Amino acid sequence: DRFIYDKVQNKLVHKIIGSKKVERRLNLVEGGGITTNAIDDEDRQNACSLSEEQLKELVRLTCIVEEEYGMPMDVEWAYTDSDTHLVL
Repeated sequence: DRFIYDKVQNKLVHKIIGSKKVERRLNLVEGGGITTNAIDDEDRQNACSLSEEQLKELVRLTCIVEEEYGMPMDVEWAYTDSDTHLVL
């Protein structure tokens, strides 16, 4: 999925929802690594990857990082069941 968010006006201005045929998940057991699984459910394949709340939280965290570094930053992120993680 692709999101364009206006940080000045604090609003989502554009989004494109892509089809998702597979999902990749961090494997916390069996020695770690990444597990790739097919997504068979068509509704899940076409669902938005982020909720509005998750997107707003990513924007908030990105703004904190950009303020700290004093410039725009490309921020990678990941979600666990309960937390947002930035990967700098």
